[in-house]
Amino acid sequence: MKIKILSLVALFAVIFQMTVLATDNTFVTGKENWKVKVSSVVSWSKAENMIDQNAETLWHTDYRAENDVVVDTAKPPHIFEITLPEVTEVSGFMITPRTTNAGGWITEYEVYVAHSDSDKYVKIHTGNFPATKDNKSLKFFKNLEIKRFKLVALTTRGDTCAIAEFDLYKADDNKETTCDYEAYAVYAEGAVLDKIDSSSFVATSTSDWSDNVSAANVVDGNLNPAWHSHPDDKDKYPYILTVDMGMEFTVSEFIYYPRTDDKTAKNGVWTNFDIYASLSEDGDDYTEIAKNLGFEVSYDAQTVTFESPVKVRRFKFVINEGSSGYATCAELEFFETLAAKKEREEGNKWILTVGSDEIKIIKDGKTEVKKMDVAPFISNGTTLIPLRGFFEELGAEVSWDGSLRKVTVSYNKIKIEFTVMDYIVYVEDAGGRVRHSFPVPSQIHNSRTFIPLRFVSEQLGYKVSWNGETREITITK
Repeated sequence: MKIKILSLVALFAVIFQMTVLATDNTFVTGKENWKVKVSSVVSWSKAENMIDQNAETLWHTDYRAENDVVVDTAKPPHIFEITLPEVTEVSGFMITPRTTNAGGWITEYEVYVAHSDSDKYVKIHTGNFPATKDNKSLKFFKNLEIKRFKLVALTTRGDTCAIAEFDLYKADDNKETTCDYEAYAVYAEGAVLDKIDSSSFVATSTSDWSDNVSAANVVDGNLNPAWHSHPDDKDKYPYILTVDMGMEFTVSEFIYYPRTDDKTAKNGVWTNFDIYASLSEDGDDYTEIAKNLGFEVSYDAQTVTFESPVKVRRFKFVINEGSSGYATCAELEFFETLAAKKEREEGNKWILTVGSDEIKIIKDGKTEVKKMDVAPFISNGTTLIPLRGFFEELGAEVSWDGSLRKVTVSYNKIKIEFTVMDYIVYVEDAGGRVRHSFPVPSQIHNSRTFIPLRFVSEQLGYKVSWNGETREITITK
């Protein structure tokens, strides 16, 4: 269940429905005038089956069988295109998959749109559908004026693709309309939700059953164990749960996971609760942001989405009622948009000074100073820094192979490999392995291994700037 506080539709929200055809007035009508084109089709089906308003017929990609055994099949990507008779405002789409078996369900996919018969397609979305028989829907953040629609199924269940029916949602009166697809794609990418790392969060409550069943469990990244109010406090409402996020975030939604180890009573699901938020470190300025919310008494995860993202350091949940007289929670997960995450991270910076062993770190609104083993120095116009200390602060893993005199820097899916006193460096990422040349090689100085700061930082996605007057180097994301 999703609770929406003056709700905002999340970009990746997948709407699960039983077989619903375009007789529903939420869909664009006139499908008999649509044109459909597909990348392949098997002899016993046809492309038009996906728009014939009959879920019993389907489009199926090509394959070859011998003695009822599939011996060859068209491989992904599978593509279908819809051309409308005129430019139409749409707010999303729904796919009714094949339900007779699991073959052909779309998982990873891309969406393209075009404004005319001659315009080039523009990619507006990349996503993943769960491999289930339920209908799959995507709602756009804005209404889009389109003449043509293309879906590219990058991966599918069993390599084939099968669709019983395809529908377009009519324009949503509550959304603005655009045909600037490039701008929309940028906007939509930033609006995607990203789970906030809760490893440093601190949760406390006014009632804990024990140290093992305390409020700390709601932010431990684990659905078991859970928080449970003390049995002696049964029906002694309100219970108050506070989550200190340690810094300011802009939260768009959170997911509540109920306790699931109780298989009979569903104890402690929050049936009535209020939400307060605070930006201060000590939590002395809480503001009410939601009143009288309630979750269904079930084992299902349930979501609260805010119409406007909430700037918050601390959340306070006041539980006024709970099933069976208690309050429980296995986990709380908080989400921010990628745009909010980018804005937050762009304010972070690391400042080094040539000749000084200190790193000044300005991160998430806080400043601290740490020391490296030795100070960076300049060689032939290139700043070299000690192998250990700085890149670990950026979140990279640095390893040294003494027998080969080889350094490896790993960060996310990027790997940089080079050898001391060698100008050649290899960078490996999702696109493959590429050879580069250092302007100045890594080297050993004062019994320490030094590596080029700018090259490595920029390969990891950071920007490096130099202030000649202060001899300071500033690194930002």
